[in-house]
Amino acid sequence: MGVNRKACGILLKISSLLLLLAGITGLGGSYLLHKYKVYYPFFSDSYIILPAMLTVISGAILVVSGCVGFLVSTKQPGCVHGIFVYILIIVFCVVGTTAALSYTFEHKFNKDLGPLKDAFENYGYDTHDTSTVDTFQREVQCCGVLSYTDWLEMPWYNHTGKVPLSCCRQTLPYCIGTIEAPMLLYREEVYDMSNGYEDHMADELKDSKTNLIVNYLPQNMSQDELRSLFSSIGEVESAKLIRDKVAGMYSTAHAKLISINFVNATDPICHSLGYGFVNYLNPNDAERAISTLNGLRLQSKTIKVSFARPSSDSIKDANLYISGLPKTMMQKDVEEMFGRYGRIINSRVLVDQVSGLSRGVAFIRFDKRSEAEEAIKDLNGKKPPGATELMNVKFAASPNQVKNTNQVIPQVYHQQQQSRRFGGPVHHQAQRFRFSPMSVDHMSGMSGVNVPGNSSSGWCIFIYNLGQDADEGILWQMFGPFGAVTNVKVIRDFNTNKCKGFGFVTMTHYEEAAMAIASLNGYRLGDKILQVSFKTSKSHK
Repeated sequence: MGVNRKACGILLKISSLLLLLAGITGLGGSYLLHKYKVYYPFFSDSYIILPAMLTVISGAILVVSGCVGFLVSTKQPGCVHGIFVYILIIVFCVVGTTAALSYTFEHKFNKDLGPLKDAFENYGYDTHDTSTVDTFQREVQCCGVLSYTDWLEMPWYNHTGKVPLSCCRQTLPYCIGTIEAPMLLYREEVYDMSNGYEDHMADELKDSKTNLIVNYLPQNMSQDELRSLFSSIGEVESAKLIRDKVAGMYSTAHAKLISINFVNATDPICHSLGYGFVNYLNPNDAERAISTLNGLRLQSKTIKVSFARPSSDSIKDANLYISGLPKTMMQKDVEEMFGRYGRIINSRVLVDQVSGLSRGVAFIRFDKRSEAEEAIKDLNGKKPPGATELMNVKFAASPNQVKNTNQVIPQVYHQQQQSRRFGGPVHHQAQRFRFSPMSVDHMSGMSGVNVPGNSSSGWCIFIYNLGQDADEGILWQMFGPFGAVTNVKVIRDFNTNKCKGFGFVTMTHYEEAAMAIASLNGYRLGDKILQVSFKTSKSHK
């Protein structure tokens, strides 16, 4: 009798170990559910994943069963054995139900995803499937179902070594389908601070239940990719990526005509500020987007998706300018230092374009102005670890600067309509700003061909989206409050003498130029929203 009891104890321990291992395996299904959640929108019914969820639940129960089994094997018969028997009955019921549902839903699963998989596998061999996949990828603006790496397992890639041309962004004619240049493909894996946040919240926010703000996007992610990513959840009414430079393409001939030496005058890919807005038609889709895409890993970023709030005074003017940072402090370090004061919408550490080292200057946008005020109160004048000077923390655009600029620009605009011979700063405002006035003769001598700011010193700023009536006087008045301005130029059409929509300002000091950009990028001038950034040509630094 004793031998039989000992043998039963050993058998129970082995069985408990098997139950424990099976339970851990079942719990591993939760990882698969999370990893492949991007595929959920392709299922016609959401309850098709019920068997998988029951498998995870069964795994949890099996883990408990294994632990109880070990406990029972060391105890004398009693209530513990009864509990173990009840648990086993529950386990068998759940596992049986899961098996039945799995068999029932297998056909439905294959019905939903089978044709899609077959179409990709038949690409290049079946005309109908090839046309279907090409149309699907172009319309949805994706490459593969989850990402372009889906094609690596397909016969088409094994035969050609390339993905289909329908994976290429339509705006990039030089894409040939090689994965060595993934930035040219649609991606479903899918800096200067700006005031565009408030502009969007004030002007374009339609319904807080359908409008989302998406933070921490990769800087090379396009607006089409943003729309494509969120369209996988539901119908998107609008998607807007907040940018820091001029969007669109400039022809090489036009770039040479006005002598603008951009890094690549024909490159249409503009770096974003790292955040954007997505507005759904259906509030339920917005909620699903948050639950599905929040925390999604995109390249080196983990995006954050949440509801965007309507504009109010509490969230305006929450952009901070920080200088005096140690050169070794990176964006993550700055966010850690300021993160304890509130939610950071976005941040940027300015780096030298040649060396890649920090300039010791950063911008941080908080969710609320009160959070920014607390950060200024605690950190302004403090010396961070590793720094050689005190830190200067202040609002990127102080209320006085904004007030003065708003007062001056309408006056200049009014004077502009009276006379088009304006050739310098408004004289009755001259004592309020620091600048080097330019004579009328000197200004009129510029033909609009040469780029301004040809001196060896100074920082050249590019201003885009000016109105046709804009002239140098407006730029003097806008940039003068931020520091010493040495040169201004509005590019005009040779025949009409009207502004072509952009101009240049050269400022003496880097920090003052950076402050001007942070404050005026996104500024509304008349019916235009200005885009302001450093000119990328190194010859004008």
